[in-house]
Amino acid sequence: MLLLDRNRVTTLVDRLRAGGLVDRFEDPSDRRHIVVRLAPPGKQALDTAFAAYQEGLQAMLGGLDAAQSDAAIALLRTVLLGVQHGAQLDADRPDSSAY
Repeated sequence: MLLLDRNRVTTLVDRLRAGGLVDRFEDPSDRRHIVVRLAPPGKQALDTAFAAYQEGLQAMLGGLDAAQSDAAIALLRTVLLGVQHGAQLDADRPDSSAY
């Protein structure tokens, strides 16, 4: 779940499309839906980002034994879930700027 409103997703997709990273088209079976698919440059960028992520993770956790690494990952997942839950709570609140 991205926890982004529709306008922010549209803006993000438009920027990715302008950068040639994704293709966007109507779903042929339901024109109300928009399909977004990685373009070849987007796949290459994702592969590059994932490789950098793996290198960073290895740099952070490389000195830990298996049990310590598992514990660190479990803790980070817990933190992430807490952040996502907090973001969802914020997303569920009425936008005070709309009043």
